[in-house]
Amino acid sequence: MKCVACVDAGTTNIQACLGLITDKGPAEYVTVRNTQAIYGEDVVTRLAGSLKKPAIKEAVRKTILEDISSAVNSLLEKCRGGGECLERIVVCGNPVMHHIILGLPLENLAYAPFEPAYKAKIFKTTVRGSGLHIKNEKAEFIFLPNIGGFVGSDALGVAADTGMHRSSGAVLAVDLGTNGEILLGNKTKIVAASASAGPAFATNGVDFSLNASDAVDAVSILLKNKDIETNGFMPFKEKILRLRGKKIKITQKDIRRIQLAKAAVRAGIDILRKHMPGEIKKVVLTGLFGSHVDVKKAVSIKLLPEDIGARMVMVRERSALCGAWKLAKSRDIDKDVRAIVSKIEHVELHKDPEFQDIFAGSMGF
Repeated sequence: MKCVACVDAGTTNIQACLGLITDKGPAEYVTVRNTQAIYGEDVVTRLAGSLKKPAIKEAVRKTILEDISSAVNSLLEKCRGGGECLERIVVCGNPVMHHIILGLPLENLAYAPFEPAYKAKIFKTTVRGSGLHIKNEKAEFIFLPNIGGFVGSDALGVAADTGMHRSSGAVLAVDLGTNGEILLGNKTKIVAASASAGPAFATNGVDFSLNASDAVDAVSILLKNKDIETNGFMPFKEKILRLRGKKIKITQKDIRRIQLAKAAVRAGIDILRKHMPGEIKKVVLTGLFGSHVDVKKAVSIKLLPEDIGARMVMVRERSALCGAWKLAKSRDIDKDVRAIVSKIEHVELHKDPEFQDIFAGSMGF
């Protein structure tokens, strides 16, 4: 039996899955750390290093190819057909990961207008041609297309997974990872934007936590106890909370950092709604951080718009990867990808004349 593998090449983690083409869903999953992190926690740092020194660029590419190869090979070891059963591997990721893996020029992503050198088109070759070291080098290798700017093929995967391109009602998807993306759409039109809230949650600058889930919980508790005001002001030097069995210290600096992250996401949602006004029928939270957020608390701190109730929100793990899986099984992947990409409009948030006002207005809780 033939099988397919899918990979979501994230900034922090690399997720992979494997299953038979006839399976409804993947049989096996694996997540490994993206060891590119030694060259920078975020894509901007890795871009800068790669452009400054060719040796770093080569090392960054080699590192992620090794990570992906290791992840997929570990899955193939569990497959009865061994490596020979692999017919196709489909990869998605943000534009920086896309360009690094494919060895494309990085300059366009580092400088204005920040557009990918290769977008809206599927990249196809073989496993051997991709530079991966995976059993069955003759298997087809596909990298799904970027949308634009810092909105990559992981966003395309989320669109495919949520089915918003076939939905009569508007679906909002927030992929809150190290490189965050927001999509809002239905069967007629989809708008997409990037919102870099992830680094603010992931950085060591936040003393108490390394994830958005703790950040959302902490703010929600502080608001409920009136230990911070709705504008984020904390009338104490610090507060000590206990979350999930651990003590955490929270300062004013931490609260301000969370406000910036939250405002980036909320402003992105509000601006996309200008392009697609009307009622939202369903909301999907996903991504490295988004899939672990408490929905009720996210609503309480106004991460999501006030007209969105907790019952409308679904938390979905690995949405980008699951969307890539749905496309990987397609008999005509080019046609199915075009059907989604043709509906997506990339929105550059900073170009909205009201962006600064909307962002500032989103700082409150």
